[in-house]
Amino acid sequence: MKQHLIPLTVAIASLCLWPADRAQAAGLDPEKSLRPGQPAPDTAGKDLENKAMKLSEFRGKVVVLVFWNSADTCKLIVPQHKALEGRLMGKPFVFLGVNGDRERGDGRKFARKEGITYRTWQDGPKGPLAQAWGVVGYPVIYVVDATGVIRGREAYGQALDKLVDKLLVEMTKPPGKR
Repeated sequence: MKQHLIPLTVAIASLCLWPADRAQAAGLDPEKSLRPGQPAPDTAGKDLENKAMKLSEFRGKVVVLVFWNSADTCKLIVPQHKALEGRLMGKPFVFLGVNGDRERGDGRKFARKEGITYRTWQDGPKGPLAQAWGVVGYPVIYVVDATGVIRGREAYGQALDKLVDKLLVEMTKPPGKR
């Protein structure tokens, strides 16, 4: 685990150093990427097992949407995601992925090796889902609330945990008190 801390720290630091280039450094197209407060696009396609899936199927849950590929940088976020997923088991919460590998088999192989169990769309490099969300590099994380509104992007580490916890608490409040 320790060998992952230094590269992860460097990667996270690079996202925070230059605010003007932050979106681009995070793998987002500043002109096309979606922002918090916007509705999530109607995301649909086939998963790594070649089964159809839609983002709207998960309405009513907090969704962490991870754009990833089988590159080493994407390995760095897997342990934290597994921990969050385990901690929130049984809650109205789900991880979903969008794989940017050219071949479906590459994404499946990486997912098995790293223990990624959440459903993942196969999108390919520069695929239609990545384009719809303004993603040009990996990994990129978006958080979508239970109503289908984007509430966070570039959410990594503790910021991701805090945002998901906040959204789960909001779901328990009466509509006028949110």
